[in-house]
Amino acid sequence: MIENINAIVTPLPGRTFIGMITDCVRNASTSIDIIQFEWKWYHHDHESSIQQLSYEVLQAARRKVAIRVLLNKEHPRHPLTPINKNTIINLQDAGVSAKFGPSSPITHAKLWIIDKEITVLGSHNMSRRAVTVNDEASVKIISKEVAGEYTRYFEALWNRI
Repeated sequence: MIENINAIVTPLPGRTFIGMITDCVRNASTSIDIIQFEWKWYHHDHESSIQQLSYEVLQAARRKVAIRVLLNKEHPRHPLTPINKNTIINLQDAGVSAKFGPSSPITHAKLWIIDKEITVLGSHNMSRRAVTVNDEASVKIISKEVAGEYTRYFEALWNRI
């Protein structure tokens, strides 16, 4: 665990999150590691901010940014499982390494690590409701030390499967 490090911290309450994370993905040059509880893929709403972020992830993959995505999996009849499965398929079709976390314990974190320097974490799911209706709060932290700590956490979850 690290403490008392120098970092640039930007609070991302409510709707400020989606623009910031989209910009971070657009500017990524080497890697993006993502953990999400929910990530909806809006095939029929190309203009939605969540779908625009999804397209930026695909664009980053085309730029040869190494991307790994870990999504939550519930029991097969739970509505979240097919939502996340659809996203995994769309990401994998674009060459992104994407998979489910274990169903127990659930993967509830919302974490993005960009270029091993920027960490974005908080309560935002990747859904329209999370960025337009819900009261959500996230934070962007620019720090190699913090990104390193969360990369170790990501690796532990990624390799658990």
